[in-house]
Amino acid sequence: MAPTHPSDPTMYGTFVGHRSPWTETWIAVGGWQFSCEVRTKWTWSDMAASADNRRKFIDSAIWFMDKYGFQGIERAWAYPGIKERGGRQGDKDNFVTLLKEFREHMKSSNRNYGISVLIPGEPGYSMQYDLKGMEPYVNWFNLGTWDLHGHWDAFNGWGTSMHAHTDARDIEKVLEVYFQAGLKFSKFNLGVAWYGRGYTIRDQTCGDLGTCEFSGPSASIPDSCTNEPGVLSNHEIRTLLRAKHGLNATHQTMQRFRFSRTTPINGWGTMARSRWLRRRCLRITVVWVAPSYGAWSMTWAPVYMLERISRLPSWRKRWRRRTRSLRWWPRRLIQWSRWSRRWSRWPGRWPKWSGWSRWSR
Repeated sequence: MAPTHPSDPTMYGTFVGHRSPWTETWIAVGGWQFSCEVRTKWTWSDMAASADNRRKFIDSAIWFMDKYGFQGIERAWAYPGIKERGGRQGDKDNFVTLLKEFREHMKSSNRNYGISVLIPGEPGYSMQYDLKGMEPYVNWFNLGTWDLHGHWDAFNGWGTSMHAHTDARDIEKVLEVYFQAGLKFSKFNLGVAWYGRGYTIRDQTCGDLGTCEFSGPSASIPDSCTNEPGVLSNHEIRTLLRAKHGLNATHQTMQRFRFSRTTPINGWGTMARSRWLRRRCLRITVVWVAPSYGAWSMTWAPVYMLERISRLPSWRKRWRRRTRSLRWWPRRLIQWSRWSRRWSRWPGRWPKWSGWSRWSR
């Protein structure tokens, strides 16, 4: 296990250095592109198939986290068992064995590093994972519910009908598969895309997602950060909305919003809200990808994000701030309000009036 780029160790030090006592920094291994390149296509399958290779990887991963100060590691194997992605038939069981041996080795060496696995948001790929067997050995599963659809649907059997790349209906289907398997949703982190996928609509009068036909990806915007057909970051989407060049957007919980414009930027995207998560008892969200949120560089965006997060007080500090002004009040004058969801000073009668204060004059 080694850094991708020679300059990455410098970024590791800066990234971990911004960590606060209530945040953790993890390192992800693998990814979509890792299983595309010829040089690394079969690496995951070869490593998981042999006990010696698994032990070498485990030792290397622990050494890596010890050296750079990470608190956990994510396995982003995309995807075991898929031949086109460098997978073999025995990958499903070998992946469980890898996680089991990794957890056992950490216990024997008195280490407490976290383990997570990135799993796909598509039912077809998700069947290649023995999630029930993995569950005892991972801290959580990160559900990659992005890029479920796109202009590539024209070539993979979906056809040329437009679908949101984080369609809530598809997410509901894959969650139902996991629920039927008896998995704990408290271990799931729902993926949220910080970017939108766009299409070029054939019929400009069409307005129904799922029935409108597309002819290809939406055109790239000149001088944009992404500068890629069919992709707009959240930062670029907000910039377009503020400019108000004939654009209007409506959004609902995990539903679509449409850009209406006469240029070939007609497209669809999706946004998620925490209310959708709470109704389904999901844990938290995992975002992809950090640079899409603001006007930051791809390399240093995680550092800037962690720096901002670390400035936020922990829940303990927030609780102390909320209750500090209540400590001098008698306990009988303090009660929990189920309406405001906070501690209240007024249980039904007001304290004795002591004259006008300077604030009320």
